[in-house]
Amino acid sequence: MEGRNGIKMTQLKTLKTEISEFGTRNEEEMKFLFRSLKHSLGTAANHASLHRYDRTVPSIKHAINLSGLLYKNLCLLPVPSLQGHIDDLFDYMKETLEENLRVPLAEDLAELGLLIKELEKGMATLLVPMDSIRLPEVEKNKNPEATTVSQAQIS
Repeated sequence: MEGRNGIKMTQLKTLKTEISEFGTRNEEEMKFLFRSLKHSLGTAANHASLHRYDRTVPSIKHAINLSGLLYKNLCLLPVPSLQGHIDDLFDYMKETLEENLRVPLAEDLAELGLLIKELEKGMATLLVPMDSIRLPEVEKNKNPEATTVSQAQIS
């Protein structure tokens, strides 16, 4: 049976399971990567604002490494429609960090920190315990050809 947007109920159940398994396998590592990346970006931004560029560069290099690890982790997300957005964000991040290796700007680094915070919030929302999402229920009418599907509700 198909729900709204042509998504089959079995596909929805499979996606729910895959996202739950992804969260179980990767949640702790992602928490560590997000925390470490925010710290590196904050440290780099602080040093850049004080014009201590010799101290800024190691933090930027660390942020480049951490963002690469986070990107690899997020590429494993079982939601193909998000992949293009993830690619774009991390391409922008890599380009901005590499530019800041030459000329560190505290504003750029602070902006990246905000983007990472928002990404972290989005991932936390995606990985909420999937048991709190109720799948659509199929209601049968007396007429066997007429069935309706109610919308999925998040409790």
